[in-house]
Amino acid sequence: MDAAIGGTVIDGGNSVLKNLTASRNGYIPAFHRDECVDCALCDLVCPDFCFVWDLEEKEDGTQATRLRGIDYKFCKGCMKCIDACPTEALSWDREIEGYADAHRVPLFPKLEDRSSSTPSSTG
Repeated sequence: MDAAIGGTVIDGGNSVLKNLTASRNGYIPAFHRDECVDCALCDLVCPDFCFVWDLEEKEDGTQATRLRGIDYKFCKGCMKCIDACPTEALSWDREIEGYADAHRVPLFPKLEDRSSSTPSSTG
């Protein structure tokens, strides 16, 4: 891992932007959709509300709430969700650079789309 000149932490996470990535201890919960039964016990114990849910239509035409994934931007890595999971849908995973960004499911995608399309005030 390359350090920035002068030891500057460029993206250290902060509470203003609700970026809790700096508080993780090197492990994050990995989500395995094929093992999940959508019981929501993980969401009940999560202090950061980083689980992303969505309504999906089942084969019989009824709607069901299903877990889409985790927004790692809000996850501080407490791992309480893994202890609560009755299946093995959540597991301990060593956090490697880029994993959280690659597997992140945005909790508020409409807000992120809006902020990314706003022209910068510096340019």
